[in-house]
Amino acid sequence: FSACIIDEATQCTEIEILQPLTFNISKLILVGDHNQLPATVSSQLALRKNFDRSMFERFYMYFSDKSVNPVFMLTEQFSMHSEICRFPS
Repeated sequence: FSACIIDEATQCTEIEILQPLTFNISKLILVGDHNQLPATVSSQLALRKNFDRSMFERFYMYFSDKSVNPVFMLTEQFSMHSEICRFPS
């Protein structure tokens, strides 16, 4: 495969996101919402090093003020009926 898509990337730790790079892929596509559930980190050392903040969120914040921004917001969803989707929003 030349690309790897990681869904719910905000819940992944660094090692889970970086592992596909060992397979010589040319594209790594991270999908997620940085405002949703973060990665679960129980190590106090990892917490002190800010690993409770996902790599996805760090990429999002890094690219948010760059002129070349590879971050895209999806504006359509197909996982539920549109009336149900509007209810919690």
